[in-house]
Amino acid sequence: MKRTTTVLVMGLFCSAWWGAKAQAADLLFFGLEAPLSYKFDQAKDGGRFAAQGSPAGLILYAKAPEVGMVMLEAYDVALKNSENSKFSYLLADFLYPYSLPFLDLAFGVGMGTANLKSGFATEYQQATAYQWIFQAGLPITETIRLTYSYHSVTAQLKYLSGNTYLEAGGTMTALGIGMGF
Repeated sequence: MKRTTTVLVMGLFCSAWWGAKAQAADLLFFGLEAPLSYKFDQAKDGGRFAAQGSPAGLILYAKAPEVGMVMLEAYDVALKNSENSKFSYLLADFLYPYSLPFLDLAFGVGMGTANLKSGFATEYQQATAYQWIFQAGLPITETIRLTYSYHSVTAQLKYLSGNTYLEAGGTMTALGIGMGF
C-alpha cells in the first residue's frame, strides 16, 4: 500500500511538473545574448587569425509558439596583433525550437554579411556569411531561461586586386537570458 501511494504521489507530481513546463512553451519569449568567444577557421594556406578578447556586440531573439525563433546578430571580432582591425558581422537567423520539460533546444540557420574594418578594408569585398546555430535554454523559473548558443560561421572576404580570400569564418559561443510573456 505504501509503495502504491508513493508511486501515485510521484506520478501526480511529475504530471503537474510536466504540465507547468509545457505551459512555458506557449509563452512568447524575448532574449538577449552576449558573445563569449570567437575562434577563426584555418585558411587554405594554413594561416589563421586570432581573436583579441571576446567579440563586442549583441544577439537579440524572439521565440513565438508554433512559429519558431528569429535571431538578429551584430558583433565585431577584434584581431589580435593587428591595430584597429576587426571583422564585423551582421546576421539574421531562423531557428526551430523544441521544448523539453527541463531544457529548451533550438536548431537553425542564418545568413548575413561579414566586413573587414581596418585601413585595408577598401581592398576587400564584403562577404556573404552563412551559419548554423544550436541553442540550449535552461529554465530558471517558469518565465526566465538562461541560454547558451553555438554558432558555426562560414565567410570569406575576396581581395579585390587578386584571387585570394581572407578566412573570416569560425565558431562563436554566446551566453544570455530570455524572458517569457
